[in-house]
Amino acid sequence: MQRKPGFTLVELIAVVGLVAVLVVLALVSMTGRPTNCSSTLKEASQIRGIVQAIKNWSEANAGKPPLPSSIDTADATVSERGRAKDTTVNLYSMLIYEQSITPEIVVAPLECNSNIRVCQGYEYSRPRAAVSPDHALWDPAFSADFTSATPGNVSFAHLQPAGARSKMWSRDALQDAKLGDTSLVSSRGPEVIGCQADNRGVITASYTDPNSITLCDSASFCARWAGNVGFTDGRVDWLTNDFGPLEYQSASGRPIADALFFDEPDDPAAANTFLGIFIRAGATPADYKAIWD
Repeated sequence: MQRKPGFTLVELIAVVGLVAVLVVLALVSMTGRPTNCSSTLKEASQIRGIVQAIKNWSEANAGKPPLPSSIDTADATVSERGRAKDTTVNLYSMLIYEQSITPEIVVAPLECNSNIRVCQGYEYSRPRAAVSPDHALWDPAFSADFTSATPGNVSFAHLQPAGARSKMWSRDALQDAKLGDTSLVSSRGPEVIGCQADNRGVITASYTDPNSITLCDSASFCARWAGNVGFTDGRVDWLTNDFGPLEYQSASGRPIADALFFDEPDDPAAANTFLGIFIRAGATPADYKAIWD
């Protein structure tokens, strides 16, 4: 029997399926966004919630930055003194204790590090781990250190609140439209050890660990970082490289592309973007210690 011209139903389904796959691959190649868009959009919503919580805290506290050292002045919560309190764990725990965010919000939906988990049993009243539970202002049992034996409870990096960067946490900066491109909270990234320009002037970052889990965690390809970045104007963008939209002024006065996860050594004022999860803090940028995976 002679076959009629045209496609069979099975062939049509196969063609449609192939076209759909090609469209998805094209979108991924153009945007760098993983195919699991629902999870990346959920992560963006979580980051937006953290940025908004930071802005709300500053609004409610006479424009002051939301730094743990500014409220735990009697050392009733943790034993660290002064600016040493301003670590990632204390910052996020303070916002959770005031119920501006929840423990679930600070863990990414596609978290690949098995030592980062949602904190269970966060104590919102009289936390037992505090120096003085009756006067505590957050739960010190909450953890951000995923490099320790106990699990960490934080997926998201934030702008280091030190040097000239510290002013970006204030209400005035958060409301200044001119400063809206400043990165504040993001998917965490790899440790950057330097940036190089090729013969075309294109700058790329180099990593301490080229196999960092953060390269494969949030990007479709493991050659470079990609992730969600929340800015001081409240928006969240998906970036497909290690550099934000702003440039920093080098010591020579030359504008240079600003790497998100690198504290450029030729910026003595520490005004450049530097995002991380910090397990140690202090009065100067040198007092901070970031952790990477």
